[in-house]
Amino acid sequence: NRRSQKAVVSTQSTGIAAVVISFVSHLIALTVTVTCCSFLEQSLHQCLIQLNEKPVLDKCDRVGSPTTGKVRPVRVTLKSRETLVAILRKARELKGSTKYCKVFLEPDRTPEERLERRRTLQTLRDLRISHPEGHYVIRRGAIHCV
Repeated sequence: NRRSQKAVVSTQSTGIAAVVISFVSHLIALTVTVTCCSFLEQSLHQCLIQLNEKPVLDKCDRVGSPTTGKVRPVRVTLKSRETLVAILRKARELKGSTKYCKVFLEPDRTPEERLERRRTLQTLRDLRISHPEGHYVIRRGAIHCV
C-alpha cells in the first residue's frame, strides 16, 4: 500500500496555512536522543552519512506528544523516493556502528499499516515459538519460511 501523494500544510510568515499536494518521502527514525531541534537535523544527517548516503533533508520533526522518560520518533521528509529506498535498504548497517547502533530507521506508515504490521509481527513470534526448527522472515508484508 504505497502513498504517491501527501497533503502537506505549510505556514508562511503571514501565518496563513496552505494545503499543497506534493510528492514526498517520509522516514521514521526511532531512538534519536538529541533534544535540541537545531541539532536534530545535523545529527540525522551524520547518521545517514554512516550509510554512505548524503540525502537532502526537506524537513525533520518529532512525532507525538512529549512524555517524560521517552524519546519520541523523528519523521524525516526527503526530497526523493529513490533516496528513501536506498536509505531503508542500508538501514541494517547502523547496527555495526558504535554511535548509531541504537537508531532504527523504518518507513512512515499509516495507522492501518502499523496495525497490520503489528499483527504480522505477532504471528511471526507465535510461529517461531511453535515451530522453532523453521526460519521465518517477513517479506513484502507476508511471512515466509526460508
